[in-house]
Amino acid sequence: MICLSSFSQEEDGKPVISGSLSTDNRFLFADDNPWSWNENRIDLKIEHKFSTKARFGSDIWFRKFALYNDQDAYYKYPEIREAYMEVYDFLMPGLDLKAGRQRIKWGCADKINPVDNVNSYDLEDLWDFGRHMGNEAIKLKYYKNDWQFEAVYLPVFTEARLPLGNMTNALMPEFKLPTSYSTILPLSDTLIIPISLKLQFNELNMVNVMPKINLSEGSSGGFRVANRFGNFDVAMSYLYARDGLPVANQAYLSLDSVSLTSGQSYLRSDIELIYPRMHYVGAEVTGTIGSVGVWAEAVMVKPNKKYYLSTELPDFSSYLSNLVGIPITLPSLSYPDSLVLDNKPWFRYVVGCDYTFGNGIYMNFQFAHGFMHERTSDELNDYFLLRAEKKIMNEKLRLSLLSGGFAVSDWSNISSNNAFAWTPEIGYKPNDNTEIILGTRIIDGVGDGMFAKLKNQDELFLRLSYSF
Repeated sequence: MICLSSFSQEEDGKPVISGSLSTDNRFLFADDNPWSWNENRIDLKIEHKFSTKARFGSDIWFRKFALYNDQDAYYKYPEIREAYMEVYDFLMPGLDLKAGRQRIKWGCADKINPVDNVNSYDLEDLWDFGRHMGNEAIKLKYYKNDWQFEAVYLPVFTEARLPLGNMTNALMPEFKLPTSYSTILPLSDTLIIPISLKLQFNELNMVNVMPKINLSEGSSGGFRVANRFGNFDVAMSYLYARDGLPVANQAYLSLDSVSLTSGQSYLRSDIELIYPRMHYVGAEVTGTIGSVGVWAEAVMVKPNKKYYLSTELPDFSSYLSNLVGIPITLPSLSYPDSLVLDNKPWFRYVVGCDYTFGNGIYMNFQFAHGFMHERTSDELNDYFLLRAEKKIMNEKLRLSLLSGGFAVSDWSNISSNNAFAWTPEIGYKPNDNTEIILGTRIIDGVGDGMFAKLKNQDELFLRLSYSF
C-alpha cells in the first residue's frame, strides 16, 4: 500500500476543483425523428499537490440518460474515471511513480491512435473518437536529459465498453454457425435413410467469459521509450495485453423444435466470447515541417496464438426419439472448428498534418489504415478524415462546415465498398466558459464497413457545456 500521509505537513494550498457541466442531445432524421442520445453530465476533477513531492488527482462523472434506464447499468451511479497518486523522484531523482486508476495515453495522432492500447476503449459514444476508460495501473516514468523511459503494469483486465443503443452492431464480432445438418438413419444392414435438416436460429445469446483475476491471466504490461531529435518527438513501445473486444470461442446449440415434413430445425445458441492476448509493437513520430504540424504512428498487432470457434451440436437422436416415440440412434456428428483469428500480424497506422492559413482557416487531415475493432490484414479499411474551421466575431463563433470522412473497405470494388460521413457544426462561445454547438451527421455507404453500417443514423445534435 502506498499513501500520502507522510507529506501532510508540507501541503501547498488547498485542493483544486475544476470540471464541466454539459448536455448532449441528438435526434435522427428518420420517421418520427426519434431521439438517439440524451446525456447530461457533471465532470468533476479534483487535484491536490503535496509540496513538490507528490500529488493526488481524480476525475468523477455524474450522469443521467433520458433514453437508457437499465436498472443496474453503470451509468446509474457516479463513475470514478481516474483516482491516482503520483510521487516525484521516487527512490531516485528523475523517477516518477503513478499508481491507481489512471488514463495512460500513448500515441501522437489526433484522436485516432493505433498505438493507444494500454487503457480499455470506451466506445459508449461511438462518435467520441479516442475515448478510453481509466484502468487500475502502476506507471514508472524516468527522465534522463531528452530521454523518457516508461513502464506500465495493469493487474486487472477490463473489457471495452460497447456502444449504447442501436450502434452496437457496427462493432459486433463476426463468426459462422452451421446452416445444415446431414446424416443417415441405418434401419438395417441394407436399408439406410438419409436425413438432412436446415438449421435456423431463433435465439443467439452472447456470454462473456472473463479471464481469471490473477497475475497470469488478468494482467498486462509494457514499456515506452521516447526522445526528441531536432523538430521531432520519436517514441517506440511494446505492450502485451488482452484485446478489449472479444472473439467467439465456443457455440453451444440446443434444439427448440424439428419439422420432419419441411426438413427445418429451430435452435438456440449460446456463444461463448473470450478476449484474446495480443502483442502490440508501436512507433510514433510528431513534429513540424516549416509551419505545418505533422505526425505518424503505427502498431503491429500479433495474437499470441490462433483462436478457433468450436461448435457443440445438439442431441438429434434423443429429440427425434421423443418426437416419433421409438428409439432412434443417429451416427455421432461433429462440426469442424472454424478459425476466427489467425496469429499472423497486421499493421494499423495513421499519418496526418495540420496547418493554419493566413486568413485564419485551420485545416486538419488524417489518413488511417484500420480502426481499433478491425483485425487481420483482410479486414482493415482505409479512412480519409478532414476538418476545416474558421473562427470569427473575436473567436466567439466557430464555423466547421467542411468536416467528415470517406472510407474504403475494398479498393478492388470501391463502388460496392465505400462510405462517407459529413459532420458540419457551428460553435458559439458567449463567454470563455460556455460553448453551444449545433451540428449534424449525414452518413451513407455500401458494404460491410463501420460507417456503411451506420448509414441510417443521420442525426442533428445540440451540445451545451460550461467549464469551471
